[in-house]
Amino acid sequence: MPVDLKKIDKKKAGIIIVAIVAGLGAVALTNNYINSQVSQGANPEAIEQMMGKIQQLEQNDQALYEKQKAAAQQLSQQISAVAQQRAQSPTRESGEKSPVADSLALRTPSNKRAITIQIQTLSAVGGLLNPGDYVDILAHLDIPLDLENPAQAFKTIVTLFQHVQILAIGTNVSQPSDFESHQKAGSLPITFAVDPQQAELLTFAEKNGKLQLILRSPEEDLSYQVEPANWGSLEKYLQETQGIDINAPAEPNQPKKKTATPKRTPARSIQVIRAGKPDGGK
Repeated sequence: MPVDLKKIDKKKAGIIIVAIVAGLGAVALTNNYINSQVSQGANPEAIEQMMGKIQQLEQNDQALYEKQKAAAQQLSQQISAVAQQRAQSPTRESGEKSPVADSLALRTPSNKRAITIQIQTLSAVGGLLNPGDYVDILAHLDIPLDLENPAQAFKTIVTLFQHVQILAIGTNVSQPSDFESHQKAGSLPITFAVDPQQAELLTFAEKNGKLQLILRSPEEDLSYQVEPANWGSLEKYLQETQGIDINAPAEPNQPKKKTATPKRTPARSIQVIRAGKPDGGK
């Protein structure tokens, strides 16, 4: 379990160090005292007893030293573990939380909503996507000519949204993706940051067609007005850029909203009265 370096009892460690130094000082003073007694011809038995006590003090000091040495080694190992943990989970500047600890809600930009869409791996740039990437979203749609007969429809491809941020891929919100596992998967749950209107339209397009992602450069955030892709727009593009006429089939008429015919206000007749009689009267 990682140790909080701030909780280390520095005062206690200092007291122990002072005790060791004091013990060593006591041994030195005792040696000086014995030497003075020997020079003065003191009792040999008393000197031998004193020597035994000195040896005991030295053994006690050595045991205390070994104990403190083992504690220092353990503390060093704990400090190394904390440093390694911090290196693997770097924190942001100004005391902000680590990106790994951020929840998806905290990573969602202001005024945006997080929405998850299941997209086929091949349509998701082959799975070569990371959280934080920006993409354009294409919609492959079958637009019905008549809502009462949805089987009659014409196909078109439209650029639904541009410069959309990917918040997460599966449960990964910050780490680099495992591209190999992405490519083995048939589809990927991808979470986007969109506004509420985009969330509705994205859901509608998913239910009525197929979505495809286009990866953008992180240095480019421009948006373009793109014409929907169908036989007519393809033929027009080839004629303008390469002078090729592919004789594309005519697109069926798209359904149009019926507009109510405005009611006409009947014209008012004006009768002119002259001399108390209607105009033209005899």
